[in-house]
Order: sequence, then C-alpha cells, then structure tokens
Amino acid sequence: MKTTTFLFAALFVIAGIPFNGMASTYTATSDGESWNTLVGGNSCLACTIDIPAGWTIALPSTGSCAGCTFNGGILSITSFSFTGSTTFENNTVNLNSSITFNNAATFTSSTVNFGGNSLTFNTSILTVSNSNFNMSNGSSLTANKGLASGGSTYTLTGNATFSVNGGTTSSGDNITMSNTASATFNSGLTLTNGSFTTNNTAAVTVNGTFTSSSSTLSFNNNSSFNPSSNANITGGSVTVNDNAKLDPSSTLTVTGSTVTVNTSGAISASAIDLESTNASLNGSSTLTASGTLTVGTGSDLTIGDGSTNAAGVSASNLNVTGNSFVGVAAGTNTLKISSGKFKNDHGSVAIGSSITGCETLNNSGASSCTVLALAEINLAAVLQGTTAELSWTDDQNSTADSYLVQRSTGNDNWTTLSTVTAVTSSSGVYHFEDRTAMPGTSDYRIVRVGQNGNSSYSAICTITITHAAGSINIFPNPATGHTIYITVPGTDRLALNVYTLTGQLVMHTTLQGQTQYPVRLPLQLTAGTVVIVQTILADQTVSFPLLLQ
Repeated sequence: MKTTTFLFAALFVIAGIPFNGMASTYTATSDGESWNTLVGGNSCLACTIDIPAGWTIALPSTGSCAGCTFNGGILSITSFSFTGSTTFENNTVNLNSSITFNNAATFTSSTVNFGGNSLTFNTSILTVSNSNFNMSNGSSLTANKGLASGGSTYTLTGNATFSVNGGTTSSGDNITMSNTASATFNSGLTLTNGSFTTNNTAAVTVNGTFTSSSSTLSFNNNSSFNPSSNANITGGSVTVNDNAKLDPSSTLTVTGSTVTVNTSGAISASAIDLESTNASLNGSSTLTASGTLTVGTGSDLTIGDGSTNAAGVSASNLNVTGNSFVGVAAGTNTLKISSGKFKNDHGSVAIGSSITGCETLNNSGASSCTVLALAEINLAAVLQGTTAELSWTDDQNSTADSYLVQRSTGNDNWTTLSTVTAVTSSSGVYHFEDRTAMPGTSDYRIVRVGQNGNSSYSAICTITITHAAGSINIFPNPATGHTIYITVPGTDRLALNVYTLTGQLVMHTTLQGQTQYPVRLPLQLTAGTVVIVQTILADQTVSFPLLLQ
C-alpha cells in the first residue's frame, strides 16, 4: 500500500538530495515482499518504509533510497545504496554485505547484526539510541565523524573492530568486548551511566582523554584499556581482574568510586590521584605511578588480602591527605616509594623506599601493625582530654614481678614512664594515667618482667593528641559473640581496622554520621581469639586489644 505526499522539489535541492519524484510512505503488504514491488521501482526518494513486526524486506544491490526512514520489521541488506539522511526505527537490520553511508544516519530502538560485515559512516556523526549492535568475528564499525550514543548495547566478539575517528559521547550504553576484539577512539571517549567490559585479549585504545561518570568498568583476563592521555573516573566502579591492564599514559584520577584489582591485574599511569575512593589490591595485583600517587579526601588504599600472594604499589612520591588511609597487609605485600617518605596533612614522614608486610600510613604517620607482643597482655589506651589512660590485664599475672609502662614518639625509641609492681594475688587488672604526653602521636606498650627475670611485651597502642582531642571507646571488652560497639566524640568519618595478633588485616570498614556504631566482626574469629581493633578518626588513632569469648 502506498500513500503519496507532494513536496516542493526545491526542498530536496536545498537538502542536497536528488529530486527524482515525490516523498511517499510505503507499507509492506506481505512478508518477503520485494523492494521493487514495494516502492514500484529500484529507487525511492524521501520515503518512509513501514514494515510490520516479524516481516522481512530484502534491500538488494540494485536498489537505493535517498533520505529515507525505515520503520519496523526486518531488513536484509545486500550492497544497497543509502544516500541522503537515513533513519532506522524499530528495525532488525541484518547485513549480508558491507555498507557505507556518506550522509547522516540514525538508529533508534533497532538491532543491527553485522554478520562479519562492516558499517562505515563517513561525513556525519553516527547517532544511536536504545539500539543493539552485534558485531561478530570479521565485523567492523567505523564512524569517521564521531559517535553520539545513548541507552545502547555494543557487543564485539571474535576479531571485530570498532573505530571512531571523531569524538565519542556515550550515555547509558553497555559495551562488551571479548576474544581479540579491538576498539579505537581517536578523539577521546566520554562514558556516562553505562558500562564497559573487556574480556580475553580484547584491546581498547583511547587517543585522547577518557572520561567515565557513574559507570561500571570491568577489565578481565588479558585485556587492556589504554587511554593515551588522562583518564578521569567519577563515581561507579573499576575492576581489573586476572592479567588485565588499565594503563592511561598520563594521569589517572578517580573520585568517589570503588577500585578493585584482583589476581595479577595491573593499573599504571604517570600519576594516580584517588579522591573519596576505596581501593583494594588483592592477589598479586599491582598499582604503579611513575610520578606521584595521591590518596586523598577520605580515601582508603589497602594493599594485599592476607593471602600468600604479594600485591604491590610503587610510586615516586606518595601523598596521604584529607584523613585518608594506606594499609599494607601482612605477608609479602609491598609499598615502594622512591622518595623514601610520604606527605600527610601535617608534613612529610620518612618511611624508607620499601615497606614489606604490615604497615599503616595516615595522618598519624607510619606505624607497624605487626603485633610485637609475646606476653598475653591485653592493653587498651583511651584518650581523655590530653591524658592517655592505660589499662591492661595479664593472664600470667601470678608469675609476673613487675610491669614497665613505656612510651615512644617515633623511631622505636622507648621511654619507661613507670614501674608497676605486680600484685599476684589480684585479678591482674592494672591502670596508669599518662598526663605528660605532648600533642602528637605516642605509642604505648607494657613490658612484663617475670619472676624469672625474663621480659615480654604487650601489643602497641597508639594515641594521637591534638588541641581538641576526644575519646574513642569500644565495648564490651571482652566481647561475647561477634558484635561490639564503638563510641566516638563526633560524627566525622571513622576508619576501622581489625588485625590478628600476627598482623593480618581481617576487616576494614569506614563509618560516618553517628557517635556510636555497632560493628559486626568476621565470623571466622572464634572464641578465645584476641584481635587488635584500630580506629582512625581525623588525627586520632587508637588501638584496642579485644578478646572474644
């Protein structure tokens, strides 16, 4: 059936479309109807082609359409000629040969099956909305003037290629690449509210800046994602698995996101800036900045997962600012900083060029989280105003002669503040108040001197005194079950770490907005276990030995 609408020929001349007739709407009257029968000839000018759902129309090599709209149904295309501006709406497009568009093309709510063929768009931006592009082995998509896409899915398998030679803006798109598929974005890539997944040995090159906002980025197997300039990631998440690589050539900036690197995944850049971001390296994964690594604005970077594998971070310089945290888990996990120091909100802290094993870096400085205790002493340190209140219990109290209360302000230099005589007939509960501590960070430990003259040590507790210090407490201690409560003097962001007595990090979380929090400890911690609960609130770091019973 044909409905004809008369137009002025001048309109087509102005639009650059040859005028060979009148604009018309054609509706297919049968499934498989030929193009010539449908439009009454080989060519059609400014036509709208309506095809009922499920019906197929073949567009042959002898046919052409100038400035046409195809609506609905299935199009089976073989060397068909498209001129003028072409629109595909609600179609399934099956390519039997490669097609080139030399004018504008728009795909809306359509599915394109490449079938090993290519689509090339030469003179105008390719516009895609709510569509699916299925690119199998041998397929290629080339947009030489750029791509504007939204709500669409691009699936590349085999050795399919995707090349955009103008700017690319993608909103709500899902791009998945597998096998040896490759994609090149030659004028940058902007991805918003979407996802980009690479598998196997798929490779992505972004020649320009890569910008991702509120998107899910997942790089797997041996795939690679390589922006030649800066990569700016805001919100969403980044996961680099297996042996995959995310390696922008310039600066990688991640803000308000979650970064997870697993197995032997790798992230590298000339500089890396993590802001308001939680980042974790697991397995044998690596993070490398040839210049400066910045962990800022309440970010957490955890190196290692407590397994026998060794995760590693390396950079020339390190900044840990804005109440942020860097933790190196026990084992052979490493942090290598060429400058041999890091900068926090108070200045520079010397750490040496390489740290292996358990270490914590924050505004309190650098402290080993490896517990040095040999004695079964449970030491707790609480800051009350500017007074450090120490209390401890000793399961071997009956064999103790005395206890030395020691304090260190750095470099492992310990000063004995007091000698407390053991009361062997008591329950073994002792207290000491240090009113002489100066503003800054102080470490405390108890040296147990036995009746046989041998000495052993408690865990180290850290207190940081500022001009307006408050108190942090945990209760109950000992804890029955796996729930404890933490009270803090304000609602600012609190970082919480739980270590075993061998220094293994078993829990890390952040809390904010309350002055008391319930904390559920890992279920693998059994009754009789002693752990170290470390709290970090602004400039105040406090560690508590906690007995589970």
